[in-house]
Amino acid sequence: MAASRPDLKIEALASRHDRDGFACGVDRLDRHLRTQARQDVRHKANGVFILVESDKPDVALGYYTLCATGVAQGDVPAAARKHMPRYPLVSATLVGRLAVSEARQGERLGAMLLADAVRRAYASAAQSVPRCWWWMPSASAPLPSRRETASCGCRIPSGWSYRCTQSSNWWSHDRRSTYIA
Repeated sequence: MAASRPDLKIEALASRHDRDGFACGVDRLDRHLRTQARQDVRHKANGVFILVESDKPDVALGYYTLCATGVAQGDVPAAARKHMPRYPLVSATLVGRLAVSEARQGERLGAMLLADAVRRAYASAAQSVPRCWWWMPSASAPLPSRRETASCGCRIPSGWSYRCTQSSNWWSHDRRSTYIA
């Protein structure tokens, strides 16, 4: 991204980035980039994005992490809550860590990283709205052996509940599942 600074770019963490040379002044953030970030990416626990200069693409000037999370309905501000369905949890994106190299602090690079994080979260949310969600009725229920077709046309496992985004109701395929209107 980095539209206001064409000499800078933000990219996904890669093996060429010098993680050991990064220092922001907060030991826990420095240590995370050095020791944990690659593992988080490999295990798909977080997305890690690095700010670099175009002419020095291996030197990390800053970084941030993104991951999916859920927020309790009651923790969402009332003004925003009235525009959302009443699910127990609201999907959200968490900016887990954000750090700028000590040598480059004061140049508004943190604002650039945060703006990129918001842009990526928004783009991800806009592309990930499924037609239908389904889930098991309980953790102890057995895995289904057959699939059925939901009213929206999605094939779902028998015994699982689902919600079609083209209707306003929650449905289930057998009595073990709970109807959640």
